[in-house]
Amino acid sequence: MLDVAGWPRPETSVLYNFEHVGGGLDDDTDDTDDATALLRRWAARGTLWDYSAANALRFAAPRGLTARHVPLGYHEWLDRGGVRKNQPRDVDVLFVGRLDDRAGRRAGTLEALRAAGLRVVHGNAEAPVFGRALRDLLDRAKIVLSLRFFPGADLAEWKMPRFVPALARGALVVAE
Repeated sequence: MLDVAGWPRPETSVLYNFEHVGGGLDDDTDDTDDATALLRRWAARGTLWDYSAANALRFAAPRGLTARHVPLGYHEWLDRGGVRKNQPRDVDVLFVGRLDDRAGRRAGTLEALRAAGLRVVHGNAEAPVFGRALRDLLDRAKIVLSLRFFPGADLAEWKMPRFVPALARGALVVAE
């Protein structure tokens, strides 16, 4: 996981965590897992940010990591390149996120939508999607679907970081 294709390097970037911390992740302070090792690389350079102060307290602090709370706000990235108004929206449903196992709820939901005749795209099925590639997918999507990954996740920690770019690009967001 430390050298995943498509991931920027900590020397030239900021890792801004938009993921909810919960579902048992905050209880496991194993410093040897790949995720902690990945985060440690950015924290060592002072460039590990989190949209949620609660996340920084529940996940980073027990691991000895320093995560800066940087609240959500507007950035010109949301408008970069402008929404291509004349481009057809040929993706009925866009899902960007990790799938659970093939029999899981997320995978099952996407398959059910496909079976109903909708064109469903799993945006990061092959590799993480960032920057221009993500904006291009959002510009093509009619609907961006947000499904919780962790059962019983704290619903107060909803996915605003994923919703804002989708809405800014003109897609409808459907979430649990």
